[in-house]
Amino acid sequence: MLGLKLGNIEAFPFVDPPDSRFIKDGFRLLFELGAVDEQQHLSPLGRKLARLPIDPRLARMVLAGAEVGSLRDVLIVVSALAIQDPRDRPADKRQAADQAHQRWHDPDSDFVALLNLWHGIENAREALSGNQLRRWCREHYINYLRMREWHDTFRQLRQLLRDMDIEVPAPTPRDEDESEEQARQARRKTSGKVHQALLSGLLSNLGTLIENREYLGARNRKFMIHPGSGLAKKSPKWIMAFEMVETSRLFARTVAKIDPQWIEPQAQHLVKRSYSEPHWEMKRAQVVAFEQVTLFGLPIVARRKVHYGPIAPQESRDLFIRRALVEGEFQTKGAF
Repeated sequence: MLGLKLGNIEAFPFVDPPDSRFIKDGFRLLFELGAVDEQQHLSPLGRKLARLPIDPRLARMVLAGAEVGSLRDVLIVVSALAIQDPRDRPADKRQAADQAHQRWHDPDSDFVALLNLWHGIENAREALSGNQLRRWCREHYINYLRMREWHDTFRQLRQLLRDMDIEVPAPTPRDEDESEEQARQARRKTSGKVHQALLSGLLSNLGTLIENREYLGARNRKFMIHPGSGLAKKSPKWIMAFEMVETSRLFARTVAKIDPQWIEPQAQHLVKRSYSEPHWEMKRAQVVAFEQVTLFGLPIVARRKVHYGPIAPQESRDLFIRRALVEGEFQTKGAF
């Protein structure tokens, strides 16, 4: 609606007006994604997001994929997340389905598992006829119609990106001598950029392990990895999740292990910084302090030593005079 310049959303004459809380939640999400500024004005990034008719979190991932050079893989994952899971788990055959899906499992990322599945399907599509492919899907507990929808979604989004002058790279030619396992290992090695792009849309769905496989997330939420995840038994220190689902308790679904150092660069507009123990450091010849960085209350940097001068000039000046000059803790080769 902002992209269409329809004016104040709360004043718009909806037939069935949404609750004001939902509007606030929407703006909060758009600000998190960098789509609007603090005055709720659409940003240049927001105008691009508005051209992709999918969940804005997914649209943000796609544009981030283009920025980091992993657009094709990100678009494959996003296309899967935009639809119902193409994998079937019939209630009476869950063990057999899980065993079949294990072929595409990745120990550190449910997102990479989707990439593995895509390439497994592509290999089958190349080798099999239409009826054979349907049979293959049944044997591997893949829903044929949702598989087709996945590919259709990918093609439609690729065309929309072309209309925005963003070209999706062609697939890398398959090495005939490369096994399926070798291909999976190669994808794992290059998955860092994919996960960083996905992280751009999931900044409020992070978690750090606290105890007994329980995670602390944004705004003091506590959750566990869903039992259906490939990471449920591993409990990495830091994870991101595509969604949170509440059943018997709060669970994170579709998760991946992440490097916490990825978070701060993407969340500069969201983090809060606090400083403690400012002091003169003779070796550095500057006033330093310890910085703590939090995102939605979640500590992402616990204790980092930083130059305190640009942060608190007056306090740093006083410390410099008192410790460096008055108490003589300033070493210099100057002739004075």
